[in-house]
Amino acid sequence: IVLTAEQGLGDTLQFVRFAQLLRQRGARTLVYCQPALLALLQTSPQLGSTYPNNLSFNELSPGQRFDLQCARLDVADILNIDQNSIPGQSGYISPAEHLVGYWRSRLAAGSDQAFRVGIAWQGNPEHQADMYRSVALSH
Repeated sequence: IVLTAEQGLGDTLQFVRFAQLLRQRGARTLVYCQPALLALLQTSPQLGSTYPNNLSFNELSPGQRFDLQCARLDVADILNIDQNSIPGQSGYISPAEHLVGYWRSRLAAGSDQAFRVGIAWQGNPEHQADMYRSVALSH
C-alpha cells in the first residue's frame, strides 16, 4: 500500500501513524512524504519504506511496486478509527540518535533545563483556506 501525502507537514506527522497500524495488519507500506520530512521518517522503520513525494511511482524499483494507493488522511475512515480509538498515541516516529544528542545539547545551552514549548499559529499562507487556519501573531 502506498500512503500518499496530500496536505501539509503537520498532517503528515499526525497521520503517518496509520502506516504502522497497516503493517501490524500484514500490509507492506510505502510512505510518500514531503522531502523536508524524509530524513525523520526514514529513521522510523515501523512505518515501512519511505520516499519523497517528488519521486514518481515509475521510479520505484520492481521490488517496491504496489497494489493499492491511499491518502493517509483516508486510512482512519477506511479502518473505522475514530477519536476514541486512535492508535500510536506516542512513539510512532523515532528521531535519529545523533540528532537527539545534538538538540539536547543545543536546547540546554545557556539554560538550567528550562521548560520549552513550541507553538505554531500559522499554516501555509498560500492554502486556499488559510484565513480559517491561521491566526495573526498580534492576537
